[in-house]
Amino acid sequence: MLHNKSAPKICGCRTAPTDLVFILDGSYSVGPENFEIVKRWLVNITSNFDIGPKFTQVGVVQYSDYPVLEIPLGTHDTNENLVREMESIQYLGGNTRTGRAIQFAIDHLFAKSPRFLTKIAVVLTDGKSQDEVKHAAAEARKNKITLFAIGVGSETEEDELRAIANKPSLTYVFYVEDYMAISRIREVIKQKLCEESVCPTRIPVASRDEKGFDILLGLGVKRKVKKRIQIPSTNAKAYEVTTSVDLSELTRYSSLDDQTVLNKM
Repeated sequence: MLHNKSAPKICGCRTAPTDLVFILDGSYSVGPENFEIVKRWLVNITSNFDIGPKFTQVGVVQYSDYPVLEIPLGTHDTNENLVREMESIQYLGGNTRTGRAIQFAIDHLFAKSPRFLTKIAVVLTDGKSQDEVKHAAAEARKNKITLFAIGVGSETEEDELRAIANKPSLTYVFYVEDYMAISRIREVIKQKLCEESVCPTRIPVASRDEKGFDILLGLGVKRKVKKRIQIPSTNAKAYEVTTSVDLSELTRYSSLDDQTVLNKM
């Protein structure tokens, strides 16, 4: 696998097949005016993706004392229909049970999706959860769901946001001082979601995960190299690559906007 140390600016994410779920805090501390700001932010973020059965599917959960399924995955095939339903979401009010909301998203959105592809959840909260978040977040990661955590305001706890999100925290945890400020992280969130949807493969490195891609799949090694090698005492896949084997691959086949050709190995 190759480590993607500096991710390029990606346009291919518009059509990358992804299940993307937003888990929105609808507790009393948010308030109806701020919740309208969140809805506009949500519309702006999702406009970055092509919506449809072969592309991105978006789901929305709002939570307070209990989670509410506002938009199931796979119910919209155009951006216009999705935006219309987002704008009609009604603010709940209540307490903050973030752990229950994450578990709800796992059970009632991701588990019901028939698509085996990139799964991403974005948790937006403005206060400390009144239930445990660690177990639900661990369950999400066990199900290969990548979690982003966005904290708003001084009542959020950094340790809790870190417990929710994937590692490294610098990539998956965000904080802003109030709801008016969430527009400041709009573009970076778009870019992070793009990167995650186009290049979701994880490379375990010490206590964190790094972005990367499967070189065997990305370069079509299996179809280009005829001789496979058995490595003693392992189940690893290995292939004999010589100078006569052409492993060039146009990056457009990897959903990138750059037309450069990968160097021959």
